[in-house]
Amino acid sequence: MKFKTAMVATLALFIPWQANASEQGLMKFCSGVDLYARKHMEWRQEGVPMSMMMSTLKATNPRLRKIAADAYEEPAVIGHDLQERIITEYGNRWYKECLKDWRSFLP
Repeated sequence: MKFKTAMVATLALFIPWQANASEQGLMKFCSGVDLYARKHMEWRQEGVPMSMMMSTLKATNPRLRKIAADAYEEPAVIGHDLQERIITEYGNRWYKECLKDWRSFLP
């Protein structure tokens, strides 16, 4: 199934990251969080049921699980431009959160 394959590929981006990494490493790590958030909001906008997304979720980190669940706090909308804006804003919100508190995103 396309959704499950994409879920595994998205989770593969979370390569263990050392706490003493450089600022560039932090930005790269948080970019992965941003992508993870955007993918979950994209699936939300495509109409993937929450039960399906949560049942296939491999992340055990509470922050990553929250990203997936919180996507369903936003309404699914009609219109590609509006969907793209919602997806981008959701990713930006989690990217900013990661920069403030990156340790909470570590496995």
